[in-house]
Amino acid sequence: MNFYIVDPNKENRDNLRNLIEADYDSIVVGTAGESNRAYSEIIQLHIDILIINYNLDEKEKGLELINKLKNVGSRPRFLMICPKLSSQEMQNIYDSSVDLIIASPLNLVEARQMIRLISSYAMLLNRLNQIYEISSSSIAPYTRPQALHREQTDHIAQVLRFLGIAAEAGIDDIMKICNIMCDQNIEFSQINFERDLHITEHDKRIIFQRIRRSLKVGISNLANMCIDYPENDILLDYANNLFEYRNIHSEMRKLNGENAKPVQISLQHFFNGLLQESYRVKK
Repeated sequence: MNFYIVDPNKENRDNLRNLIEADYDSIVVGTAGESNRAYSEIIQLHIDILIINYNLDEKEKGLELINKLKNVGSRPRFLMICPKLSSQEMQNIYDSSVDLIIASPLNLVEARQMIRLISSYAMLLNRLNQIYEISSSSIAPYTRPQALHREQTDHIAQVLRFLGIAAEAGIDDIMKICNIMCDQNIEFSQINFERDLHITEHDKRIIFQRIRRSLKVGISNLANMCIDYPENDILLDYANNLFEYRNIHSEMRKLNGENAKPVQISLQHFFNGLLQESYRVKK
């Protein structure tokens, strides 16, 4: 079983990891102390069981993160760590697809038993799903969105490696933005940066500047490739779809020692081009 733990309390995360990995059939594939990082990682991983604290941080509760994950098709089994709550609050938790609740502060004996119970339940469901897949020509519907999202972001990562910018400082920012666009199937101009990335306008300007520096490297690399292989259709597609060909042409002239107009980077054009490129995995 693959587990992921989201809890602002590091001691809880360490204790739960030890309990889980005492079982040789289980592994903790990731942990996080806050919701934003957890969301970015969870949608890219195969997770069977998510252990999540009811109180994550000031900006987001555990149930809000669960709902965000369900909206993008990520549906592991949920085990929630909760303080003492009212009957109505407990009902809201179970109505949000949480399978089991562990009382907070953690009792390690109780936590071990709950982890064993939810592991057995998840293992049974996995076996039933395997039987279903063998007997059906299609993938179970609830697994398709997460699988498709992973294929899209993997394809985008391949494009970035092709451009030679996978090691640049802005690559993490680029992938976070692409994750949101693929999750919500929206264009760059529709992203709510404050809500989805928890950043201010000042932070956004810094991030955009970092991305532009990375894209300048990509433009230079792509222009060099276009000079070496002027009739390569893939290069021409990337030049036009990601950067607008006029910018690549200007960079080619500059590399050849000719006078050229300055390159103008449009983040909207670049990210929308990456999103369109990611749709190729659907074909």
